[in-house]
Amino acid sequence: MSYIENVNPQGISTGGFFPTETQDLAEGTTEQLRIDVAGSLKTRGPVLTDEGSYYDPFAGAAISADWTTVVGTGASITVANSICTIAAGTTAGANTGFYKTVDFEPLNAAVTMSISQRIANQDHYLWFGTADAATGSTLGTQFAGFHFYGTDNSKVSCETRSSADTGGTEGVNTQLLLPLGITTATSAIYKVVITGKGVEFYAGKSLNLMNLVAIRSIQTPNPYQVLVIGVRTLNGTTPASPTTLNVDTVRIENFDNLSVINATTTAVNQSVVTSAVNSSLTNLAGGATFTGVGETTLGVNSIQVSLKTDQNCTVYVDQSPDGTNWDIVDSYNYYTTTAFGVTVQAVASFYRIRVLNKNATTTTTYFRLQSVLCPMAEPLPRTLTQEQHLAVSVEKIQNENGIAVYSTPYRELQVETPHKLLGSAFYGTTLDPNFWTSTVTNGGTNAQGGGFVNVRTNTTANGTARIDSLRTSRYIPGHALRFNVQVIQTVGTANNTRLWGFTDGTDGMYFKLNGTGFEVVTMNNTTEAPVTSGDFNGELGATYVVDANNHSYQILCTNGKAWFYVDNVLLHSIGTTTTRLTQTLNLPMRISNVNAGGSTTDIQMKVITASAARLGDVTHQPTSYFTSVQVSVVLKYGAGNLHGILLGGKANGGAVTLYDNTAASGRILWASGTIQNSTNFSIDFFKIPFFIGLTLVVGSQDENVTIAYE
Repeated sequence: MSYIENVNPQGISTGGFFPTETQDLAEGTTEQLRIDVAGSLKTRGPVLTDEGSYYDPFAGAAISADWTTVVGTGASITVANSICTIAAGTTAGANTGFYKTVDFEPLNAAVTMSISQRIANQDHYLWFGTADAATGSTLGTQFAGFHFYGTDNSKVSCETRSSADTGGTEGVNTQLLLPLGITTATSAIYKVVITGKGVEFYAGKSLNLMNLVAIRSIQTPNPYQVLVIGVRTLNGTTPASPTTLNVDTVRIENFDNLSVINATTTAVNQSVVTSAVNSSLTNLAGGATFTGVGETTLGVNSIQVSLKTDQNCTVYVDQSPDGTNWDIVDSYNYYTTTAFGVTVQAVASFYRIRVLNKNATTTTTYFRLQSVLCPMAEPLPRTLTQEQHLAVSVEKIQNENGIAVYSTPYRELQVETPHKLLGSAFYGTTLDPNFWTSTVTNGGTNAQGGGFVNVRTNTTANGTARIDSLRTSRYIPGHALRFNVQVIQTVGTANNTRLWGFTDGTDGMYFKLNGTGFEVVTMNNTTEAPVTSGDFNGELGATYVVDANNHSYQILCTNGKAWFYVDNVLLHSIGTTTTRLTQTLNLPMRISNVNAGGSTTDIQMKVITASAARLGDVTHQPTSYFTSVQVSVVLKYGAGNLHGILLGGKANGGAVTLYDNTAASGRILWASGTIQNSTNFSIDFFKIPFFIGLTLVVGSQDENVTIAYE
């Protein structure tokens, strides 16, 4: 039998006094809980006191005796006008600086300083470390500090060392871009914070505007080693000219600060400061762009941007891993009629802000741009719409078998049956001449069998093979066309060109394998506009290589845009704003395989299916034409459908003929033959298609003829 004992702990009130008179307790000693006069539990904890903080503004005419100085040959250390100046001289190997012993970590030092020039063969250090770092030609046994070297005054190396052993350093000779547009030529604050967790390096214009430059957390000084702090200049081989290092102030904090609020409340303070180089009050000219300066985002969670101006703008938040390559760009529309403020998640090491004045001619009359780095925030996902709304989308809808549902280019869910326009299955061993025309030269063949047609060059020099659909597709505005071919083919080969898609040789949209180079192409009036592998913009990536496997290729197209897919994944999309991609979309299908340059390589294209469809069958209100006299007239130019014919009032010997052409010749759609006297009658043509045009011819005898067509 088991039971739970009721426990009712009670505390002893200390009244209005706390702590109590009770002193230190031996290990293992128990003591009653303490409560206040209201019955609330009282707690207390240790508060570490100041262990030797220090501040030196370099007043007077000489450096303080608190510092130990090291002066190299031809160098000097002077104090005047509240500035301590280290004149490095030009003597090779001269080491000049000052240092003082502080304590073991945690330590925090902020030094305001500038360097007159950055030249070769000269190094400058601001550091915590062991004392041997003050006098030697290396970092010392243990080290944590800024290292200024090289000729670029916008960069610094943030270096640490845990021992003199190989592999004991971190960040050595790895230059980083200073934040806020800082250069070492002008006075700035450099701050080193060293704790048991690592070393943090900051730079800024003021203590309220410090940006994190780097964090080192592996090879750091021993947390129980008493360290010194120092500033020094070390000449290498003879420097070209004298350099001065000017130190304005040194501030050292050497204590742990524990803020105790009460037993139930936790206070979190964060330093949020306005960026000086990504904020602006300067008016922006028409069509001009404000471009900020790269700043580090290390140690912060988000980038906050606000804007108020009297012209519509586009705001860009750029992010970069190195302050040079701006790989991530988020853009937002600013409208004068709405307030603008956005919080963007910081995902790279640097950021900058750009603002484009979208009015090409008018300068803003006021412009208030502010950017802030926020250490703690709860930003929305980094990618929003340009109107700052959540970019919510369904990536894919698929059934239980994993088959995806698609939408049309007009953003309609594709629930209707595509209307097939062109193509046929390749059954048997005869390429159906009712649907395809075959063109071959120099030994090329189009051999059908095994459920595919092999468009093949064979081995005769410059062999060619091509199949074209006998009909053309009919494009109806508002309804996209879709081309689909499934093919197994030889990989890209020199002196061979293949294409598959919509084209009549004058206009078209198609895939093209030109030697080993894969392209997607639009053609307008015989002029090709290819996009080559390496420049694709779809989900498959920028490059695509044709292999010898079975693949499905699709083209969706409208008057203004074309989408190219491989295996139902977008490869590339092309749009146009000032011209058409093609003169017409009423085009046949073509699959072509051409050797040139004397090539005898046997190239094969095994085409399993090839078809074209219109997305959505369309019911049109037909038009009509009536005549009662002998006539030869073009009723339509281009593709359409023939609905029916009404005849009446016929005399003996009359005849009516309809041509798929824009002249009274070519392919006959229907011919009445000689019509005898009879009563009125009609014929339903079941919307049979015509592709070139529709021409009506009424013979020598008068006829009452009405044609219905679209």
